[in-house]
Amino acid sequence: KKRIYANVSARVGKIIDDYIDSQMPVSDDRVAQNQTTVVEIVQALIAKGDIVWPPEQEKAPSKPLSKDYLEMKENLQKQLQDIPISHLDFETLTNTLVNLANVARAEGILNLERIVDDAKDPDGFFTLNLQLIIDGVAPNLVKEITAARKKVLLQQYESKLDMMMTGVQATQRGESPRMIEQKLRAMF
Repeated sequence: KKRIYANVSARVGKIIDDYIDSQMPVSDDRVAQNQTTVVEIVQALIAKGDIVWPPEQEKAPSKPLSKDYLEMKENLQKQLQDIPISHLDFETLTNTLVNLANVARAEGILNLERIVDDAKDPDGFFTLNLQLIIDGVAPNLVKEITAARKKVLLQQYESKLDMMMTGVQATQRGESPRMIEQKLRAMF
């Protein structure tokens, strides 16, 4: 169980645990049937060449992380806790995303989870993107989900801008505050 959970995000691990708990108690026949199914799936993956069994030797331990890298990571975490990602200028956003890629490259994508948990992200778009890749969602599905979320956020932002224009222009024309309120409430 420990080896399997080492390769999934904490969120996916919790989902698995909750599912397992909801299936208790399990009969011995069902356990045997599921074990057989798992073995069949693994054998099919081996036959397709998607996995290798027995696993290859453990890789040699990687070199220790440099002081500069650790400082960059600490600054990245602090920055994401202090400033909402949507408020970063283009240069800072570029540097932030490159630094995230450096963390993923050096420590693995699952290690981004600690950063995501603490990030200030008012609209949730950034954390949604990261959480999907941390959870191992297929790239095409990540793109589809985030494109849908982007569309919703853009529509909401456009509606807010329209409300601002309507309210300011109605004020300029001298309309009554009650009428302005009615117009604005009709927009959402």
